Amino acid sequence: MNESCVLNQVRWKKLGHIWAACGNSEMMHSHGKSRAVLDLGDRLRAYTMCYSRPTPAGNITCRTFYVDLDRTDPTKVIYVNPYPVLSLGQKGEFDEHGVMAEMVLDRGSEIWMYYDGWSRRSSVPYDWGIGLAISQDGGLSFERNGRGPILGPSVHEPFLLASPFVLVSESGPWHMWYLGGDSWETDKKGQLYATYRIRHASSKDGITWLRNEVPCLDTILEHECQAGPTVFEQNDSFHMIFSYRSGQRKNRDSVGYVLGHAISEDLQKWTRCGDIVFNNQGDETWDSEMKCYPQVLKLENRVLLFYSGNEYGRTGFGVAELIH
Repeated sequence: MNESCVLNQVRWKKLGHIWAACGNSEMMHSHGKSRAVLDLGDRLRAYTMCYSRPTPAGNITCRTFYVDLDRTDPTKVIYVNPYPVLSLGQKGEFDEHGVMAEMVLDRGSEIWMYYDGWSRRSSVPYDWGIGLAISQDGGLSFERNGRGPILGPSVHEPFLLASPFVLVSESGPWHMWYLGGDSWETDKKGQLYATYRIRHASSKDGITWLRNEVPCLDTILEHECQAGPTVFEQNDSFHMIFSYRSGQRKNRDSVGYVLGHAISEDLQKWTRCGDIVFNNQGDETWDSEMKCYPQVLKLENRVLLFYSGNEYGRTGFGVAELIH
């Protein structure tokens, strides 16, 4: 680890598991992935992605709900909203089979939600695009900004655009970090798997984005997949926490996401600093095999890290706190 990483290393204390869907309904059947958390002043609202009950053919859909949390004790659930906040897209649209909240922003009279739109494909299992939906009722429900994605296929990024994190600046450009697909590969068993890496875009209004179209981070694994970036400022440096894993499914251990850490002085050049460090193990049952899809939320004198657990969030999500 280089000197800059040592000086800027941050440590976290696990606070505990929060929530997971356990057959609550046909639409809210399993999982509970959450990295879109909003501070409402009197509570925290975690927009949570749940899978439907599989059809006889094995197909599922994914929708976004919300779970309200106690602001002083974010492991305490106040309310679980049983209804999706955004409908699925129409036939043939980029979000026909899934709408998965990734980032929510308080824009005064509106709340903006950046989300992954998911659609099944025939030659490959799925594709993603990044959409924007806007709430006029305080985040209870959302309407699309348009029928298509704000970030979709381009000449240099032909597929798999997802997992956005947006940093707003009122005096300069907005920043977005997101994953973009590199390739679809076939393993020795003939199964397809995707590889993807984190990229950067900038915007003047949060709607029209200028992409760099090159990865932000180096890779340290063969066929590495990077997802779920979250960026925050601490100790006069910018920190990125993100999920990464090998795309190859050689064995159970090779597919589990872990949380990586990178630092930057200018939001452009990033240096990887190993994995994030927890000072306690906490309840290992729900996140012992995977930690993924992080979001950092700053409150007055606290910095919270929300993340999802095993099997890509099948065990739900939990929270840790920065140790100062």
